[in-house]
Amino acid sequence: FTWVNHHQQSICFGCGMVGVETEKSFVWLLSTWLEAILGAYPKTVITDQDTAFPNVISIVFPTVNHHYCMWHIEKKVSEYLNYIYHEHSEFKNQFGKCIHQSITVEEFESDWEVMIDKYGLQDNKWWEKINMFSFSWVFYDLGTWSIAI
Repeated sequence: FTWVNHHQQSICFGCGMVGVETEKSFVWLLSTWLEAILGAYPKTVITDQDTAFPNVISIVFPTVNHHYCMWHIEKKVSEYLNYIYHEHSEFKNQFGKCIHQSITVEEFESDWEVMIDKYGLQDNKWWEKINMFSFSWVFYDLGTWSIAI
């Protein structure tokens, strides 16, 4: 578990191991960890895109904001949209500008829609998945304390 403090610094302050990555094992892990920190809920939980995490977070931390990790998303863009990377050299820069340089939600929405139309991403399953959570991984407030799992 990595804590992100008020200086945006990541500090490792716990770890756990599970034998299998299932919803049940993640619920156990996070519940055990929550007990160890005396029930002090974080404001935000940042995870990779494991399909179990949205349900797990809502079970263990029902009032906490859940966000996908930007680093993981950027890493997977070239994997899941490899054909676009090869056919459109400007895509990487346009994607980066959209997610890192948008000042307002409106600017982000506009740039995001342009990418969907320009690159024909309307029916791409992975893009649909990250699109559902796009605002949560671009515009989030770390608040008093947050964890990354």
